[in-house]
Amino acid sequence: PGVIGGVGAKLRELDVLGNRFTGSIPSGIATLTQLRTLSLSENELTGSIPAGLGTDLAQLEFLFLDNNQLMGTLPV
Repeated sequence: PGVIGGVGAKLRELDVLGNRFTGSIPSGIATLTQLRTLSLSENELTGSIPAGLGTDLAQLEFLFLDNNQLMGTLPV
């Protein structure tokens, strides 16, 4: 999210499908509070799903996390 810079506050869709990103989902992604669609599918993400995805992204309508190595439950 820090790379996104000043547009982060207004960003409504983030689609990084199939980019082979590795590591965990950055907790800072929850600062993109206007997101309606978040697609992180088909990467190589690992670890738990950050709680902020379920609590801080109130506008989120579509969340795609398939084909990663994530564990745990989806925060609500």
